[in-house]
This record gives sequence, structure tokens and C-alpha cells, in this order.
Amino acid sequence: MATSAGWNETAVELTGVKLHVARAGSGRPVLVLHHDIGSPERLDFYDALARRFDVIVPHHPGYGRSERPQWLRSVRDLAVVYQSLLAALDIDRASLIGLGFGGWIAAEMATMAPREFHRLVLVGAMGIKPPQGDILDQAIVSYLDYARAGFHDQQAFSRIYGDVTTDQLVEWDL
Repeated sequence: MATSAGWNETAVELTGVKLHVARAGSGRPVLVLHHDIGSPERLDFYDALARRFDVIVPHHPGYGRSERPQWLRSVRDLAVVYQSLLAALDIDRASLIGLGFGGWIAAEMATMAPREFHRLVLVGAMGIKPPQGDILDQAIVSYLDYARAGFHDQQAFSRIYGDVTTDQLVEWDL
């Protein structure tokens, strides 16, 4: 189904799972893997990327409209699913952008096949110990505070997530 601003949404079946995938733009392919708080229908950040790149934004298995197969047990399993997605879409040397939990998956993908990717961008990646600072416990902070804490530069947070509020997160059922 096509959406505004040139975005197309499809369901891609692979490795025993049906993934919901949004895609827009043209140029070098960029796979954007979202945070564990889910993926809002589309962030301004995705539109900005689509002005220069072929942007692919899948919903993780078990999130949004994507199914979660019973065999899926680990971040490494998710990395294999996304390697399969890139192969199914016939995409070579994509850049990876991982936000939070998606950063953990992207890092795992890069360790599995480092020469397969053009660039790797990790934003507040889970699963990776920072050289300094805290690793927040998601069970005791709000989703918004957790995502915001992943940014040293709060203006960068605002450029990516906009002026998101706790009320919007409730509206998005996050």
C-alpha cells in the first residue's frame, strides 16, 4: 500500500516470518532498525534520510504489523532475519542505522558480515557498554527518558524524534 511522501509499505515473507517494511527515496540503500519502543508510522528523521537515500524501515518481528516466529530467540536471530531481508530485496552494501535496540541488531549484523555493509551508525545502541556513563534500566525509566538519555546532544534528539511528548507515546500505545 502506498503512503504519502513517496513511502510504500509492503509485507515481505522470509525465514518463516512476514515483515512489515516501509520504503522511500532513492540512492544508496539504508536499513534503519528501530528502538525496542517500537516504530512510529514514520519519523521526520526517516523523511530526511529519504531525500538522499533508499530508506528501508522494517518493523521488528513481533512489533507493529510484523509477525514473531516461535523460533526467534535472540538478537543474533534478528540479525539473520535482516540479512535475509536485504538478500530478498536484492540489496548489496547497505548502510545500517540502528536506534537503541536496533543498534544492537545492527552491530550484530556488522560482526556477522563486516564487509557486507557500507556504513554503520549506532544511536544509543543497547547491548554495547559505553566507555563512560550509565546503562539505564528500562524497567524504571519512561520510554521517552530512556530514548532521550541515548543522546549527548539533546538538539540531535529533537532533530530525530521531534517534539515527542509522553502523551504522544501513550497515543502511540508505547
